Amino acid sequence: MDKKPFAKLEEILNGVLKPAAATLSQNPLSNDGPLMLKTVEIMSRNIEEAVDVARNRQKKFVWHEFCLTPELFLAFDLYPFVGETHTSIYARYLQDAIGEFIDATENAGVPPEVCSMDKVLIGAILSDEIPQPDLIVTTSAPCDSSRIGYQVMEKLLDAPMHRLDAPFTNDADAFKYYAGQMRNFIPVLEELSGKKFDIDRLREIVEESNRALEYLLEWDLLRRLRPSPAPPSILLNVYAAVNNCFGKPHCTEYCKALYEFTRERAESGAATGEKIRVVWQHVPPQFGDNIYGWMADEFGAVVVDDTRCGYLRQAPIDTSSLDSMLQGLARHGLNMTMGKNRLPARLYMADFLRARQDYSLDCVIVSAHAGCKHCWPLIGIYRDFARTENIPFLVFDDDFLDSRVVSLATVKNKIEQFFRTMKL
Repeated sequence: MDKKPFAKLEEILNGVLKPAAATLSQNPLSNDGPLMLKTVEIMSRNIEEAVDVARNRQKKFVWHEFCLTPELFLAFDLYPFVGETHTSIYARYLQDAIGEFIDATENAGVPPEVCSMDKVLIGAILSDEIPQPDLIVTTSAPCDSSRIGYQVMEKLLDAPMHRLDAPFTNDADAFKYYAGQMRNFIPVLEELSGKKFDIDRLREIVEESNRALEYLLEWDLLRRLRPSPAPPSILLNVYAAVNNCFGKPHCTEYCKALYEFTRERAESGAATGEKIRVVWQHVPPQFGDNIYGWMADEFGAVVVDDTRCGYLRQAPIDTSSLDSMLQGLARHGLNMTMGKNRLPARLYMADFLRARQDYSLDCVIVSAHAGCKHCWPLIGIYRDFARTENIPFLVFDDDFLDSRVVSLATVKNKIEQFFRTMKL
């Protein structure tokens, strides 16, 4: 490679996140400022570590897909990098890079119908932004785009790739099967790291991850209160902040701060201005202004749950044995973010029904991502249910990474018209 890897990620770190942290530390700007500062700091720390390892190689660099969580890699002292999470960071803070990466991918012959998340990652490889990994780990979930995308990435990077077979159910047998895939993967990690597997080290990391998840579960319960004490602008950032670092103490510290900040707001009865409770299905636009913050400021519309943060709602893992830990990690990976795309529609609808009950929603917004073949067939099912239950329902198409497809101004206009038409 002619240039340093993660040059654009470093540009975001030094040009956006660090200045933002400096500003927030001097002037919180709002009551949410202290928590926003902690969010910026954990994102900065994650990026700093990625850049450092990519360039100095003090650890083996393992790129893993987002249907896996990092604990098993950390047990071998490897550096786990979740490529998909970082596409949102590029979209939020350096939108020009999204266009550059997608154009590079399509100009190389990848069909435009492929999900932009995979096109961004392929384009980042073609642009020498992504470093050469020591290992790529992917799964058969969640979708056709990722399955073909990772084949392209394997060819471009000329790196060894290990594939895990993800089941198409979500029960105990499915988790046991996927855990078996992970168990068979352990010798690969032993060879890569030069270390024998240490069950006590894995237990230590999983217990750390459990502590973070317990705080997130408590935070989730607080979001169900009416009005919700959770700052809506933070919700959009939590997934990107924590998904890269489960099992690390600084992740637990952030989750604790998130919970304590929200609990204090609930106990103090801090005014939130909540008028409308929204559940957002699929992924909201990642570019431009924080769409959740804008909705709250303009309409008192608070997003109390969304697809990404909802999937952080995972029960802690039983650490009593290797089998129980692997099955717990399997459950987490298969239910993280897009992992549920592998499942029948009825299980997606079960989540939808649960969200309605848990969060006392007033309306539902679905942003139908242009490249998602799983999202579009569900729209009719969502709509029929919403009509039956008399739930106001908005659906619009977009590309959550690429603002050239549907602009943020257009998205805001659709949301505004929806609230006014439905008299919410």
